Amino acid sequence: MACVVNGTEIVLTGTVGRLWEEDDCFTFADVLAALAQVGRATDIRVRLNSGGGLATEGAAIHSALSMHRGAVEIVIEGWAASAASLLAMAGKTVMRPGAVMMIHDPSGCTWGTAEEHRASADALDALGDAYAQVYADKTGKPVTEMRALMKREVWLGPEEAVAQGFADRADGATNDNKPADPVAFGGWHRYAHVPKGIAAVASANKWPARALMTTPAPQTVHPQETPNMSENGTPPTPAAASATPDPLAAERDRCATIAKMCTAAGAPALADGFMAAGLSVAEVKAKLDATGEIRATCATAKRLSPSLDAQALEREFLAAGTSPEAARKALWDRLAADSTATAIVNTLTPEAAAGVAAGGGATHSHADAIARANKLAGFAG
Repeated sequence: MACVVNGTEIVLTGTVGRLWEEDDCFTFADVLAALAQVGRATDIRVRLNSGGGLATEGAAIHSALSMHRGAVEIVIEGWAASAASLLAMAGKTVMRPGAVMMIHDPSGCTWGTAEEHRASADALDALGDAYAQVYADKTGKPVTEMRALMKREVWLGPEEAVAQGFADRADGATNDNKPADPVAFGGWHRYAHVPKGIAAVASANKWPARALMTTPAPQTVHPQETPNMSENGTPPTPAAASATPDPLAAERDRCATIAKMCTAAGAPALADGFMAAGLSVAEVKAKLDATGEIRATCATAKRLSPSLDAQALEREFLAAGTSPEAARKALWDRLAADSTATAIVNTLTPEAAAGVAAGGGATHSHADAIARANKLAGFAG
């Protein structure tokens, strides 16, 4: 397992995100589950040893660690390269002796037309700019300077990382912690300017291009005697298997379910906030149902009054946690005050439409007609 929780310590080793099925990796969902296990306001230490992986996964993990309410200390053991260097910016960064940090431009592979390649290049530029902003926030240096360093691909030892502001301290003290898992050095071939020392050690040890999971050594199986029969000839009842739930697995399931629900509801951007808030699946369902009602109400209001900025109102309602009923009342009150609102007879129930036709007529303003319709439709008292 590449994400291990030990008390208030979280160990992250291997690839950032799942690049290949056989990768030893840690994901955004793994880190969210680990943070939930240690406690959202607990001071934590993150031990990091990773050569990077998925750029977007690194950005998501950086966000999760940055939002943690307790103090976050990130100790780099081995290396923090590429996407791993970004998530290392999410707390007080400590470089252990012999550790290295690498930052470079994100890369990708596109198969398709010239337009598709150009679109990929634009996406990589946007991702690179986003990474540069995070590095700039950590170091206090200009974004343009960070972009220049990324394009060069730079490798930094402990002292240099501290001098340039990417790390807060170079730690020379010893401790009783076990060394980080060396599997994270797999994949060293994909970097453009690997230090000669790492390349020499990797070649001498024949490290593969991708980190492979270690196969445990086979264990000798000792035959067991058949349990003795009881006096009446009935075999003894076997002990019940442990049914203790795995909290980490449960948290992964919760996060995965929430992500699927938000995507299906057309609101994938809401998933991170729901996960970080610790909402249950049932609570998320209720919020998504309310979100759908608010969106439908805003869309209806937009049809009635084209000049209305329904999208801005929708964002305002969702950010404030407004209930569908309160959002509906606020929208109809605004429509009633809008002299440009169009006739709404055809959008109402037959009863409401009849009421408008009977009482509105040419002698009433649009606002009067809408107010009558609101009362008949039950939107306002």
